[in-house]
Amino acid sequence: VATTGQDIAAALASKKNNQTPLTIYVNGTITPDNSGTNQFDVKDMNNVSIIGVNGNALFDGIGINIVRANNVIVRNVTMRWVRIGQKDHISIDNNSRNIWIDHNEFYNSLDVGKDFYDELASGKGDIDKVTLSYNHFHDSWKTSLWGSGDGNNFHRRISYIGNYWERVNSRLPLFRFGEGHILNNYYVAVRESGINSRMGSQMRVEANHFEDSKNVLISMDSSTHGFWNAS
Repeated sequence: VATTGQDIAAALASKKNNQTPLTIYVNGTITPDNSGTNQFDVKDMNNVSIIGVNGNALFDGIGINIVRANNVIVRNVTMRWVRIGQKDHISIDNNSRNIWIDHNEFYNSLDVGKDFYDELASGKGDIDKVTLSYNHFHDSWKTSLWGSGDGNNFHRRISYIGNYWERVNSRLPLFRFGEGHILNNYYVAVRESGINSRMGSQMRVEANHFEDSKNVLISMDSSTHGFWNAS
């Protein structure tokens, strides 16, 4: 059980070269000041779960960086206002597999400049089999990016199931290369653009609802279009 960021950092440090599965139950507010680090690295390890308990898990200004990791769960936490480390709430990179981001709340603020904060949940490089389910993404300019640039050419498979997107500007998600499944999501007050399929990505867009939203399904701002199958 972790009540401070130092507890989380110590638990992750103990997982290095340790094959025993690790579950960290977070019960408290986690800040840069009580963490002694600028991000939590789930790096070069397998079978790690970070799970909030009793509705008390708040990551306030510090995020999670998942790198070369397999079988990772982040569940039942709230994350906000991250401007240090990777600057994303959750960042996934470099040969990570089987990641589940479930029943979390992620938010920044629209009362700041577009580049003041970065993404809520994003991924790049050679990653695969990522599911984001039943999360609440809200009040964010840049929300969820997959593929850091038009040259970030990897066959990623990413699923979004049952998420609630509210008062968000763009990248819902922005998807380059690979395959995505966008199923049963609810979008409210999308300000600029919604699902953006680029660079040959293949998107299955199925049974979503959009309310008071602009440009909900597009391919724009890359040299090569992406594709979708909407039903």
